[in-house]
Amino acid sequence: MKSLSPRQQEIIQASFTIVRKKGIKGLTTKELAKSLEITEPALYRHFKNKTDIVYAILCRMESDNKQMRTAFINSAMPALDKLEAMYVSTMGILAKNPVLATVMLSEEHYLENKKLMAKALAIQDGTLATIGSILTQGVKKKQVRNDISGKELGLMIMGTMRLVAIRWRLSGYQTDLTALVKRSWHSLKITLRVIRSHP
Repeated sequence: MKSLSPRQQEIIQASFTIVRKKGIKGLTTKELAKSLEITEPALYRHFKNKTDIVYAILCRMESDNKQMRTAFINSAMPALDKLEAMYVSTMGILAKNPVLATVMLSEEHYLENKKLMAKALAIQDGTLATIGSILTQGVKKKQVRNDISGKELGLMIMGTMRLVAIRWRLSGYQTDLTALVKRSWHSLKITLRVIRSHP
């Protein structure tokens, strides 16, 4: 997707405010135009419809996510440390911007639109691919167990991240997310690391 104009970026920021208060379902062009104090026809000069607005939000999330993933995969840290840093950083971003959790966990609203569904899936696939690459590095260096496929371990990590985010969101963002992340990563680390045999 091409770079957004300053006005489009302003519209995206206003969209975040609405999503935070009313969810993806509550994001309408009428509500958005009202919050920006412009007419809907004026809004359509920048985005054709709600789908294009949500798509722009997802593209922004994908770009930010890709930059973060690239930094971790190229790091010299041991595999489990990379995964922990990626896990903690991802959840830390959600803690600072709860609206991103709302967007991330709203896949049911994307199912009716192939364009949005494809973009949401691309974000998930990108994250899963990075986790898989780090796990492969870990297996080669005997830092990660090799008796379970990297794909299955990757899904386990992503599934845990999603469940933690859901529980946090359902609590009205009141649950201690840092504590949830710490406990869940401790369990994941035990599951991921190489099982040493004892004589």
